[in-house]
Amino acid sequence: MSDSSPPPVPTPPSVVIDTNAKVKIPRWPLIVAIVVVAALVAFTVVWFATRDDSPYEAGPAATAFVAGFAGEGAGEGEGAQVQLTERELKCIDDAFVDVDEDEYDRGFDPMYVFGNSAALRESTGRALDECLDRDSRIELLAASLVNEGTAEGEDAVCMAEAFDAAVVDGEGYAPLFTDEEAMGELLFDLFEAIEDGGVSLFDPGDPTFDEGDLSGCEFEFNTVSTAIEAHYASYGENAQSWDDLYPEFVSADLSDRFTIEPGDDPGSVVATGIGDCDGYSFSYGA
Repeated sequence: MSDSSPPPVPTPPSVVIDTNAKVKIPRWPLIVAIVVVAALVAFTVVWFATRDDSPYEAGPAATAFVAGFAGEGAGEGEGAQVQLTERELKCIDDAFVDVDEDEYDRGFDPMYVFGNSAALRESTGRALDECLDRDSRIELLAASLVNEGTAEGEDAVCMAEAFDAAVVDGEGYAPLFTDEEAMGELLFDLFEAIEDGGVSLFDPGDPTFDEGDLSGCEFEFNTVSTAIEAHYASYGENAQSWDDLYPEFVSADLSDRFTIEPGDDPGSVVATGIGDCDGYSFSYGA
């Protein structure tokens, strides 16, 4: 028996690796990834460039506005009378952006409606309407009453609340501050509401107060004084008689209760109570 030869071993197929071969990868996911990364980088740069964590510092307008109500230094530092939020302060500065700074940089009284320019009154009204929360308005109004010596403590707050409610129930501060007639109409209702709240607008110790007069002279006195201020705001000069005030600035002829006459100084005017209203007096300089 002859030896059989082993079966042939098959030769494995040769593999040639092409090192220059290119593998195709979908491009859209890569493009999207690059765009997302670029966007995140850009956002981060812009965010850090524009972000400012430092407290907002009140500008000249907001500073003058708060000081006009609450006195110099109000709103600054610990123990101040009134402290507004950063949002409120910035909003006030924005409200006065179109007003010349010279108009409010010294001795600005926001509530001196008839003595301020139309632009100043409009900005003041807008700031009270749009920038301040009700609590902030009450604080400022009450502080103003205290600083003027009109009222103190709870009485000042009560008067401020009554005033704010009367204005808000109407058309708001901005329309009121730009309309002298509307201000005059509001005052009578306002005085009556405050008196009904138990707050006396007139001190019996004041020489202008007639203790025996319960007929409304105090209301009429304020109506007359407001009419005189409104006349000056409209014409740039003081009224010199009732003919200058009635019926344009007051709805009733009160000549039997008050005289309107030129004052001692040229261009000034004096309103004096007569009859039941004897003891009331108001003078307005030129």
